[in-house]
Amino acid sequence: MLVLLSACSSGDFSSGPPPPTTTTTLAPEVTHRVVIATFTPSARIINLAQPVAGFTTVALAADTEIVRADGSAAGATDLVPRASVEVTGRPGAPGTLVARRIVLR
Repeated sequence: MLVLLSACSSGDFSSGPPPPTTTTTLAPEVTHRVVIATFTPSARIINLAQPVAGFTTVALAADTEIVRADGSAAGATDLVPRASVEVTGRPGAPGTLVARRIVLR
């Protein structure tokens, strides 16, 4: 008795379930003018004097850019109570805006 086995080696066959497909969709950036109530440097969190568009806090990322209205560099020490700032970033945790850029006004 002769048995002949043949196989396809195109590489198109895969056993088991297909690998999961993941996609990450970032929320669009938004810009809001806010007033600082408090800033906690160690946590890098700004609490807002009043909620703006559902945001009550602003989180600073490690690479958040802080500048003055004329474009010159500023720093976290300039984030003082009652300061008016323009924050550009993306929504993070509920009620939190993760800042990419903060402009002191």
